[in-house]
Amino acid sequence: MLVDGTLLQLMDLNLAEANREQARFLPPSRIVEQSDVLYTVSGTRCPGGPFNSVIGVGAGCPDPEATLAHARAFYGELGRGFTVYVRAHVDRPLGAACEHDGLSQMSDAPGMVLRARVPAPPLPPSVEIRELRSVSETSAFVDVAASAYSSIGLPAEITRKVYSMPERWLLPHLRVVVAFDHEEPAAAAMLHFSHGIAGVYWVGTAPSARGKGLATAVMRHVSNLAFEHGAAAVVLQATPYGEPVYRKLGYQEVTRYPWYMAARQ
Repeated sequence: MLVDGTLLQLMDLNLAEANREQARFLPPSRIVEQSDVLYTVSGTRCPGGPFNSVIGVGAGCPDPEATLAHARAFYGELGRGFTVYVRAHVDRPLGAACEHDGLSQMSDAPGMVLRARVPAPPLPPSVEIRELRSVSETSAFVDVAASAYSSIGLPAEITRKVYSMPERWLLPHLRVVVAFDHEEPAAAAMLHFSHGIAGVYWVGTAPSARGKGLATAVMRHVSNLAFEHGAAAVVLQATPYGEPVYRKLGYQEVTRYPWYMAARQ
């Protein structure tokens, strides 16, 4: 079993790798790593979340003030804002520097982990969960993600733009899963395998399909799928909507990942 310190490191690395990957989804992208800090740029100017992001990849951000100064210069040259991910277990000085520098805290996401498979009761007859394998199928995932995340402030057009090149995210180390209800795409999630574990990203339910337990069904499916493919643990950063679902499935909070956003200057 993974010890907590090792697991926290793997969680951080999986999140950083997911940010790298999501920058690649939509070119032109830039990925720069220096002084144990990763800076990612994607083809959208949206400053929120992983698209234009800063995250530590070492044992702690060695110089928070210098990191923020570099980020402001780096993203300022590109005419865009950015998000700083703070790993609460090692980056508290970086969080304090973000607040002192006037960045807006947008989230305080619990970092959660699942260490074993979960029971998967039979699905209702109208529901089928499918793993997407071809470009022709991918609109189902995009439709769910665009409608689901617009509920928490991410414009649907940005999600559709980020996922407009499915050949860049239908990759062997990613798994994209959609629950269909009466053949309509209703809930979805993405698995990202790295560093011996799997991270769950982009969990969402279409507004018209909420209240039916479909997000829970998808989470059961992707969690067990991760273990089937050899993951030692499954990790995620929870939204307020998803956290109660994950806790009921057995995910446990082990840290926090506050996000701070700097608007375009």
